[in-house]
Amino acid sequence: MLLTIGMIVKNEEKYLERCLNGIKPILEQVDSELIIADTGSTDRTVEIAKQFTDNVFYFEWIKDFAAARNSTLEKAQGEWFMFVDADEIFEACDEIIHFFNSGEYKKYNSASYIVRNIVRRGDKVSYSDFRAPRMTKILPATKFHKPVHECFTTYGEPLKLLNDAAMHYGYANTSDSDEAKAKFIRNTEILMKRYENREPSPMLFIQLYDAFGPYEPEKADKFLDEGIEYGEKRKEPMLPVLYSKKIGSFYGDKKYEEALTLINKYYKLDKKIRPAVIGTDVDISMAEGFVYYALKDYEKAVPAFIRFFGIFRDFNNGKLNTPEVHTTARTFARSDNFPRAVARFVHSCVLTGKAEIAEEWLLKLPFTEYPMDINVTADLVRLSARVLEDNGFGSVEQLYGRFDNTGRMILRRTLFNMIFRVADPAPILSFLEKEKECADLREPARLVYNIAELRKKGDYRGCFVHMKKFAEGYPEMAQLISEYQKDVLKEYEAVQKMNEMQKLAAMIKTNIRNYIASGNTDAAAKTLAEYEKINPSDPEIAVLKAEIH
Repeated sequence: MLLTIGMIVKNEEKYLERCLNGIKPILEQVDSELIIADTGSTDRTVEIAKQFTDNVFYFEWIKDFAAARNSTLEKAQGEWFMFVDADEIFEACDEIIHFFNSGEYKKYNSASYIVRNIVRRGDKVSYSDFRAPRMTKILPATKFHKPVHECFTTYGEPLKLLNDAAMHYGYANTSDSDEAKAKFIRNTEILMKRYENREPSPMLFIQLYDAFGPYEPEKADKFLDEGIEYGEKRKEPMLPVLYSKKIGSFYGDKKYEEALTLINKYYKLDKKIRPAVIGTDVDISMAEGFVYYALKDYEKAVPAFIRFFGIFRDFNNGKLNTPEVHTTARTFARSDNFPRAVARFVHSCVLTGKAEIAEEWLLKLPFTEYPMDINVTADLVRLSARVLEDNGFGSVEQLYGRFDNTGRMILRRTLFNMIFRVADPAPILSFLEKEKECADLREPARLVYNIAELRKKGDYRGCFVHMKKFAEGYPEMAQLISEYQKDVLKEYEAVQKMNEMQKLAAMIKTNIRNYIASGNTDAAAKTLAEYEKINPSDPEIAVLKAEIH
């Protein structure tokens, strides 16, 4: 038999059936078995489990996840072992199936798949990906160890990265939920027992920080600081992860200077710990960009983000598969944070006059492959439109095609609105005329273009007449034209005031010259002094003064 899939469960009826249906293709297409240990369910968990396998047995819970896992490992008949949690639901498992059926598994000792941690914060749902060390060849020394956040003793190189993703709903509930609090109490009880028994390790401090963070942040930070001190003294390989967590803590507390200091310290780590670019650099490089942006040091934010984009690409391509990235989820470089990084990068480019650089990266970064809520999408579209404006709208069609349906809809409306204010709206009108999805905007865009042209020529009467017609023909856009009308009115009033000022200035200067011509230099000088107070920038003042004297 090639594969044993092992699970431990307790009161998992909420997700278990969906979980088991998710791995069913593996069980049907690979020479494999499913073994489930129940640790005391009182709901329908066992009943559901028995619909998928006869290998269901009871294991008495002794507050040790490794012991529970080992009970399934001891019964395994497969050459390889894979473990799955009941709240993990595979969207697809094609790569796992191919890994075994193609014989590729013979080249490797272990393999990982993606655990996509679903996180709910209020009404917002996001996720972070974690390369889960869940599959290994069964060797004589293969066991699970650590009573919580358990892992294989023999997990290691050569290692295969599989891109099948399991949606993990264990963190989907807010920290205030009864389920989340129960997990907090259960996990911290086990972790604190290890801590009090003086079993320190970098991973223990990381796990203590993660566990206490949502409930007792000050206590969590103390564990993290203790972990960093422990790691620095012993030059622990896990020190980069501890630094990453601490930088995240500083950033969350808006201690940006402290975060930057630690980022610089990270880059100077001993080469035994960080011999070159490693997996944790993906977190640190994103953090660096975020920190410079928060400090409004946009000149330094731009290269920091560019560095991050390259590392993020290499990380996702498996080129930075260093051991520490298999220990915990990333702090900054979560998939849902990637579009935010792109938005901050583009904004930094705009603010530093680097619109061409922003456009280059907008056309090649895969930002639409990652989750974006409506606010992030709107920000990125707005910034992209600004970049297009600065660069003359030459790549509008390419950039438009890169967004999803929501992004394209927002960009259409943004471009339409820009016709009112850009110096040359012709490229926008040309794009709206050609793009099929913009059919509903073509006619109003032509009218708006004509209004803008009339304003540019100074034909305010014609401009107001056409705005009235536009509002009557497109009542759904009446608010938009109303705001524009206010701007035109202000401009018109300013022009009228300027014209009146020019007429008044001409009259006053004529009077001054008449005084000079008649020899009344005192009256000329007095009038000129009064005029200079109200219009000191008039270049003719110096000429008139010379004529008086």
